[in-house]
Amino acid sequence: MTNIFQKNFHFVFLSIYFPLFLYVNNIEQIDIIFIFRSLVISACLSVIFFVILRLITKDNNFSAVVTSLAIFLFFIYGSVYQYFEQLESFIRILGRHRFLTPLFIISFIIIILFLKKQKGKVKESIFLLNLFSLFLIIPLLFNICQYNIKLHRTQTISGTELPIDRQDGYITNPDIYYIILDTYARNDALNKIGIDNNVFLQTLTDKGFYIANCSNSNYFFTSLSLTSSLNFEYIKDIDTIFTPENTDETLLDYYLKNNKVRAMLEDSGYTTIAFETGYYWSSWKTADIYLQPDRTNVDMIVGSKINEFESMLIRSTGFLSILDSSSKFIENHFQDIHFPYSNHINRELFILESLKEIPKWDSPKFVFAHILIPHYPYVFSSEGDILTDPGYWDNPIDRGTPINEEYFLSGYSNQVTFINNKIISIVDKILEDSKNEPIIIIQGDTGIKEPYRQAILNAYYFPDGNYSSLYSTISPVNTFRVVFNQYFAADYPYLVDETYYSTYEFPYDTTLMNHSYTEQCTK
Repeated sequence: MTNIFQKNFHFVFLSIYFPLFLYVNNIEQIDIIFIFRSLVISACLSVIFFVILRLITKDNNFSAVVTSLAIFLFFIYGSVYQYFEQLESFIRILGRHRFLTPLFIISFIIIILFLKKQKGKVKESIFLLNLFSLFLIIPLLFNICQYNIKLHRTQTISGTELPIDRQDGYITNPDIYYIILDTYARNDALNKIGIDNNVFLQTLTDKGFYIANCSNSNYFFTSLSLTSSLNFEYIKDIDTIFTPENTDETLLDYYLKNNKVRAMLEDSGYTTIAFETGYYWSSWKTADIYLQPDRTNVDMIVGSKINEFESMLIRSTGFLSILDSSSKFIENHFQDIHFPYSNHINRELFILESLKEIPKWDSPKFVFAHILIPHYPYVFSSEGDILTDPGYWDNPIDRGTPINEEYFLSGYSNQVTFINNKIISIVDKILEDSKNEPIIIIQGDTGIKEPYRQAILNAYYFPDGNYSSLYSTISPVNTFRVVFNQYFAADYPYLVDETYYSTYEFPYDTTLMNHSYTEQCTK
């Protein structure tokens, strides 16, 4: 064992540590398949750098230590740059590449010279460097394994079957479309930020929709909101595991994908149709029909386009000083790093186009479509063109978000207009081409930022036009209670419409919100 640790492998482990560290810190937002290319390239480049140094110095140990040093400085550059860039004191000057880059280079040279003088002692450090690099990697691998085990847990999570209270009776089997428009706010909230949505809502109304014009979300986060609406229960009542002290958001995964709505409809002979969304918890891969853009896992690993994880990783390294230059060559040849949203754009457009074709398919069907519009990144213009102005999506503090309030208002407004036009055309195709009369539910999962975070779009189309069970303040937790009572001979009591606030750190430690804003809406 000691002989193994005297071999130089620390630089390889260090080269994959930084991509793994970034992945673990964003693990809920990134599919693990998107990190493989980064790991392979990073490891290969470290080996190439080591081989070149070895040919020059003729010293294995010295070359390996210098390689590890270079990897360390290279990967921490972006974080150091962003740290100094945000400071208010005079040392903020180090948040400029023309000062920080030379500082890193000089530090690298000084340490190399020091190591050269200590050449005889370098060999003694190999064991410790190998051990240290191994200890860096192991916790990350453990976290990744633990996380993925949680995601693939079976129904024994609660030890009970999902309860489905269904009365046998006449079922009309209408097609059901549940369309979630991420962060789509209701009209009065949009008016507060200068967006007039009356034309869109009136168009839906003219087509027979009921608009719940004072609706609120039940939770502040998408995963909580969708789990609640699709199980038509508040989270605390779905399972006793959702306790305030529990911090594991992956516990929602099973109940979101294998929800009561889906179970009841499949039990009644429905075909479930779902889409790849970019988020593991709203991508129902076990649906009867799971739709995604035409690509394979191999395409995602070796394809030419840089994905969002790779862009984030690259911009955390020493490449940042090159990418931030005003060179036209860099701008033209590294567009995917600056704008890593090709997958996002293709995925959203694919969902929007597919929704127009699905009505022609066999019925009955339950269609779940989680559309990440008008949610950031704000990459669509009001006409659907792709926005190239980085102000819409290049905030260095929170990558993918706009750089200031002006860009936020413009970007969000653009995406609202864009998705409005798309939704109207989708609704027209559903109404024209459906073999069975459809139920169409179009909801925001949450609203926009405070104080309108809970104010959501909530629109219903019922084929019989009977909206007597709906009301202006209905919230998503009661949506499918109404549907099942009206169309499936069920008898679910309606719950009190409430909104609960929680944090990312403690998602189930919820606080009942004051609905004073809703009260203003109803006046």
